[in-house]
Amino acid sequence: MGLWMLVQSPGKGCSHIKNSMNKHMTEMWKKVQELSDEDFKTCVDSVLTITAEKDKNANEELARYWSQEFATHKYLFDRQDKECQMLKEITKQEFQ
Repeated sequence: MGLWMLVQSPGKGCSHIKNSMNKHMTEMWKKVQELSDEDFKTCVDSVLTITAEKDKNANEELARYWSQEFATHKYLFDRQDKECQMLKEITKQEFQ
């Protein structure tokens, strides 16, 4: 699990984008620190619902395997199950 962001701007330079990203990440860090137990559980349950969603057809399954396993050379074909298990076990303190 992780976070990947791609930010582009036709009118702002790298330093502006970097400063804006740093400001955003600082604000998000503060929100995470202030997260209530109930809100944390709601967030985890939401992510778990999305993560556990089964592929609707072979094209979706292939796209998932291609983008998450083949393209990254990871070959962890039970990633979905492992991520769901991790979400069930993570604590708010670990998340913070």
